[in-house]
Amino acid sequence: MHVELDDPRIGVIYPKLYRQLIEEIDAFDNGVSESHSNTSLPSRVGYCNVKWNDAITDQTGCFFKAYEMVVAEFLQHVKYFSDTWLPARSIVENAIKSRFEVDHGGEIIFLSRYCPWQSHLADIEPRLRLQPTVKFVIYQTPQNSWAVSAVSGPRSLRVPLKFDWAGLQGMTLTHAARIPGCIFVHQKLFIGVNQTYAGALAMARLSLMNRV
Repeated sequence: MHVELDDPRIGVIYPKLYRQLIEEIDAFDNGVSESHSNTSLPSRVGYCNVKWNDAITDQTGCFFKAYEMVVAEFLQHVKYFSDTWLPARSIVENAIKSRFEVDHGGEIIFLSRYCPWQSHLADIEPRLRLQPTVKFVIYQTPQNSWAVSAVSGPRSLRVPLKFDWAGLQGMTLTHAARIPGCIFVHQKLFIGVNQTYAGALAMARLSLMNRV
């Protein structure tokens, strides 16, 4: 990613990179990490230290081995956020802008292409002070079916899919929902799939109508 320091993309990527990588390392280094993983970056750096029973105690060599590992990890994160994560932001932004074209209530958005949308939605909604908040996200799957995903809140789904659809599949679900083309709804009600966009949209709308 070759950009100038004043490139606005840096302002989007930096906080994400800091929270996901730097804060984790800092917490571990200061002994405040709530969890420990033997495969985390700090653990892998620790494995580079000279062992108590090593015949050769090359501390400089160990340092540069750890240094190269950390640089590679850092660059991998930067590349992911710049090449994979960031391009999804405009898709989510456009979906939010056109949400009232999807449904008059503005609580359902349609992604023109599937992308990692969750963190972008979480960033964009408070910045725009979006009201009402998004409850469902619709997108096409690689199998050319249509998924409807319920958006998570701080502790639970903002609005789950209809409770009596939980765990149902195929014609059983289609009859229960009275919506053609239903494929399945997860037992936890966070995602459902339909053969068509119209069917997925109907599932989201009916779930909104029956919210508790």
